[in-house]
Amino acid sequence: MNDVQFLRLFGFIFGGIGSIFAVIGIIVRFNIRSFVTTSVITQGTVIDLSRRSSFYYPVVEFTPSSGDSTIFEANSGSNPPAFQ
Repeated sequence: MNDVQFLRLFGFIFGGIGSIFAVIGIIVRFNIRSFVTTSVITQGTVIDLSRRSSFYYPVVEFTPSSGDSTIFEANSGSNPPAFQ
């Protein structure tokens, strides 16, 4: 394999991989945009801290417009805890 063939193959491989990432990025962008446009802003209260490993995750309670109280544990935690 000479240098020109190697560079072509190299370009095709990374061009293909780059195209795949570009398509994935576009799909993720539209999913996030759809989520944000249909989301509703509300206020919640940190009612507890859940400790996993050495991190503290806030447990939040909020009431959406439906009127049913909802409790969830955040996906991100910190140490020291960001909430009391």
